Amino acid sequence: MKPLLRHATIAILALLLLFGCKRYEEGPYFTLLSKKNRISGNWEVVTATTTAGLDFTADLAGYHFDLSRDGQASIEYPGLSGPAVLTGEWTLEFNKSVFQWEVEGDTLGFYYSRFEQFDILRLTNEDFWLIDRDNAEIRLGR
Repeated sequence: MKPLLRHATIAILALLLLFGCKRYEEGPYFTLLSKKNRISGNWEVVTATTTAGLDFTADLAGYHFDLSRDGQASIEYPGLSGPAVLTGEWTLEFNKSVFQWEVEGDTLGFYYSRFEQFDILRLTNEDFWLIDRDNAEIRLGR
C-alpha cells in the first residue's frame, strides 16, 4: 500500500509542476521546444494595439524580423528612403520573461529604438506576443 501511495503522490506532484504554472501569461502551458527554438526564425507583425484599443498595425506594416538561434537579429522595415535593415543581437532577460534587442543601422523611420525591451505575453512556435514600453501589444506571427 505504501509504494502505491508514494507513486500516486509523485505523480500528482509531477502533474502540478508540469501544468500548475506557465511562464507566459497567454501560454503555452507545455512545450518541448526551448524558448530560443521557438523565437528563432522569421516573424512579421500580425497586429499591434495600444492599451486604449487603438490599432497601429499599419505603422508596423512591412516589418520583418529574422531572429537566429544564436542570438543574431535582422530587422527589415520600410525606411523613409526605401527598405532598410537593422542588424544586431537579441537576448532573453529577467528569467526569460523579457525579450530585448540591440541593433545597429539607419533607424530613420524605424518605430522603435536601437535598444528595446518587451515583456513576453505568449511564445509558441507560431505566436510571439509582446508588450512594449508603452504597454502596447504587438503580436508577431510566422
